[in-house]
Amino acid sequence: MDNARKNHLSSQHGVALITVLIVSFASVALIGGVFYMLRSGIKTATIHKQFSTAQEAAAGGIEHGATLVKKALSFGGDLPDDLRKGLGNPSTSEIDNLYHCNPQEVPITLRTAGDVSTERGRFDIRLTVQCLTATLIPGSESLIFPPPAGGTGGNPSYYVFYRIRAIAKDETTGQIADVEAVYRVAL
Repeated sequence: MDNARKNHLSSQHGVALITVLIVSFASVALIGGVFYMLRSGIKTATIHKQFSTAQEAAAGGIEHGATLVKKALSFGGDLPDDLRKGLGNPSTSEIDNLYHCNPQEVPITLRTAGDVSTERGRFDIRLTVQCLTATLIPGSESLIFPPPAGGTGGNPSYYVFYRIRAIAKDETTGQIADVEAVYRVAL
């Protein structure tokens, strides 16, 4: 009678152990995969944020270059010293090149006023502005360059095209962004 009531569970111990090991290994692999993807996502988001910040600084450099061109044209190529310092301290000959549309590049180096310890960082922005060409606006009669003194009246008769390039480098992370734009002014 004892032979009829044999305990079959004792012979299944090895199978249960292997099943537990397989389930444990699968769980560890799943958790490891989730951890790897989470870590990669955070790393990608951080790099994207740093590059976006550098790109914003370069776009600010482009706006700064456009302001420099506007001021050079509005002051007739003769910028006051206080305004010159606020625009990156370009020389008189560089401003003259912009005003008279000489094709030489005007290099300007800017620095942001951010603190190195903050999240925004400090940027070294290398800005170049170059006059490309002056062309008549369709329907206008003649090209007078440089433009006549203010108060002559009439509509703009030509376009002047400037190439503005800004390269921003984050000093804390080393991220670099290069932005280039064509700026058109109707005179």
